[in-house]
Amino acid sequence: MKFTTQGSIEFGYRQSDAETIRFHVKDSGIGIKPEFHEKIFHRFHQIEQPDFMNPTGMGLGLSICKGIVEGLGGKIGLTSALGEGSEFYFNIPYQPVEPEQIDIITSKPTAITDVLIVDDETANLLFLEELLSSFKSIKIHKATNGQEAVDYCLQNYNIRMVFMDMRMPVMNGDEATRRIKQINPDIIIIAQSAYTTNEDIAKALDAGCDDYISKPISSNKLFDLINNIIRSDVR
Repeated sequence: MKFTTQGSIEFGYRQSDAETIRFHVKDSGIGIKPEFHEKIFHRFHQIEQPDFMNPTGMGLGLSICKGIVEGLGGKIGLTSALGEGSEFYFNIPYQPVEPEQIDIITSKPTAITDVLIVDDETANLLFLEELLSSFKSIKIHKATNGQEAVDYCLQNYNIRMVFMDMRMPVMNGDEATRRIKQINPDIIIIAQSAYTTNEDIAKALDAGCDDYISKPISSNKLFDLINNIIRSDVR
């Protein structure tokens, strides 16, 4: 959409068939060359931009979207031609089901009750909040940068777990983790990031994080992580 300086942007959805819903975003912008149609979904890849536009972003947005869509069992794609605009779409399965009750270990119900999510991207906050809402005993709190997280933990000693994005404005996740551990060493801090090299993981653990989960976050991995922490009875 940032490449559509004039014209129109359209978004919507429709039920493709009895088992599929298709969502789309269509613009009348500069379009994308065919040779970039697959590469654009790779991490850290950005298309060539016109001279009159300043490069922005890190090339992670579509990669994260792809991971989320595929995690839901869907597919993402685009149709575009240079100078003719673009249409991005994704199809996901549609099958109404009864809400699933997730059973967690109840021998220590107060082990994890208040969880703080820290991320500067609203979409990531909402996505993780939705996943964590499956745990009925958890109360969710949110912060949008490391400094907010530190201040929140100073004022709320009931926080038992923090999901910490590692790269944020104001204060990054590494520094926030160190300060929070000084406030309360017993808080469990889980690093969450799209950067998953051995160096990135080691840096997060050295800062004091107890574990690491990569973005896009898989619901199964998240649930396994939380249940394993509860089972370990580290608190």
